[in-house]
Amino acid sequence: MPRIDYVRYDDAPPEIREALDGSAYADSEDRHLFYEMLANVPSVFDRRVEYFGKLMGDGAVPKREKELAYLTVALVTETRFVAATHARYLVDDHDVVPETITALAGGDYSGLSDREQAVVSFARAVVHDPDGVDDEKLAALRMAGYDDGDIVELLLLTCEAQTATTIATVTGMALSDRGETEPTYLPEEFAL
Repeated sequence: MPRIDYVRYDDAPPEIREALDGSAYADSEDRHLFYEMLANVPSVFDRRVEYFGKLMGDGAVPKREKELAYLTVALVTETRFVAATHARYLVDDHDVVPETITALAGGDYSGLSDREQAVVSFARAVVHDPDGVDDEKLAALRMAGYDDGDIVELLLLTCEAQTATTIATVTGMALSDRGETEPTYLPEEFAL
């Protein structure tokens, strides 16, 4: 049970339902528990949904790489709800094989391209040791084809993922709140 109640879709006011219908993940699932938690703050809800939709869906950084960064943040912060959710998006929507998710959760980047490894390394450093985001980490992204705008976009996404993991942890969100279980390829412990 979460520490704060969700605002379920059927119980939400029309403006909240409309924003949920237009959320970044509305196409891949009926409702998203994270948004049902944020619906407790209707004064900013639609703007938050719009911002995240733009951040995840628009821009120059491919969505697969954004999902890898999001998953990385969840693995580093050991936020199982977010890790399970974004691991599924990677497998279901971005053709990442489950074994790659398992390996990444264990700290093995070998199933990723050089560009994806640079993304994961950057996201890990942003969360684990922001002072460790040095010229070398930025150079790795640049060598992988990122320009300064792409780097800032990835940084914004990574910071957003940190916010989401904090919200999920503080409120006690769990997949079981919706009768779901974690994907079997997500290991019990994360070592990223």
